[in-house]
Amino acid sequence: MTLDQIIREVQRELRVVQDGKPGPGTWSAIHERIVPRVVPTVVTGGRVDDRSERMIATLVPEVRGYARTLVQRAAAMGVEIKVISARGPTRLRMPCTRKAGRLRARL
Repeated sequence: MTLDQIIREVQRELRVVQDGKPGPGTWSAIHERIVPRVVPTVVTGGRVDDRSERMIATLVPEVRGYARTLVQRAAAMGVEIKVISARGPTRLRMPCTRKAGRLRARL
């Protein structure tokens, strides 16, 4: 088999365009096939502090659970995280800063 034939066979197996060129679509398909997809567990219940809850409420529903999980898991490890801003309903931003000995994350 030639290299072109091998690439086309891999592409056929992955159900991507069979052009014999290992481009981004082929590499993405290979990655998806060999790297297990890990779905993070999200805390479904519980609230965090009032200010953080107000900011979390401005996020799209799909990421609210992740924000609460971040705050709650950090608290379980002795790290206090406060959600002090949420810039728009579609972006999840998490730069962290230290202020007065506390770690703060912004969403």
